Amino acid sequence: MADTAANRQGGWYDKIQGDIYTLLESPAGTNKVRKAVIFFIASLILLNVVVVILETVNSVYLEYTAFFHVFDLVTVIVFSIEYILRIWCCVRNPQYSDPVQGRIRYALSPYALTDAIALTPFYLP
Repeated sequence: MADTAANRQGGWYDKIQGDIYTLLESPAGTNKVRKAVIFFIASLILLNVVVVILETVNSVYLEYTAFFHVFDLVTVIVFSIEYILRIWCCVRNPQYSDPVQGRIRYALSPYALTDAIALTPFYLP
């Protein structure tokens, strides 16, 4: 088989997709990077809870409004990227292997719907 540009592209594309799938979907004990991803996402969720609580204290909110806005923006970007990457690489799971219908089924799964619902308020006017 000839080494065409399409073959090389498919190789690196598949590798990147597989690596991202491993980072986002494999069991926690898979490797250190996967553990770091889980820790980072869980920490960001907990920090969001703390920030939402702090935002309800008017004096704190007024003093740190800029911080709260930047923090909200950064976390929404991070969680949006995570959500998009999960939809993109879900086809690595045999349950969602169809490129279109698999992604739709994944997007309608309880886990993905929870993520989408959590992100929705930021994107609504």
